Amino acid sequence: MRLGMLMATTGLLAACERAPEGPPPGPIPTAYSIEPPDEPVPLPIPASREKCYGIGPAQHNGGGAKGPGTARLDKQRDAWVFVPRGKCGDYGGSLVSRRDPRL
Repeated sequence: MRLGMLMATTGLLAACERAPEGPPPGPIPTAYSIEPPDEPVPLPIPASREKCYGIGPAQHNGGGAKGPGTARLDKQRDAWVFVPRGKCGDYGGSLVSRRDPRL
């Protein structure tokens, strides 16, 4: 067993001592060394959803009130949910937060 390990170790050391083939590797590319793209990068598409206040069920709000999931009442006026852009008025909500008089 020792002889086999000795042979394997000797073979690995001999492989490490050989001169590398070809030119040495170049420097590591960085953001400064990479060429900029030929065409401009497109800007992201605007969000197709908006915050709508006063339409969500209790504890299912995305935010407002005191954070996500903290609305205590159905249709609480200071809690919002995301809806498709332009649909908030159709659902009976508002794009502006208001203090709810029921609290």
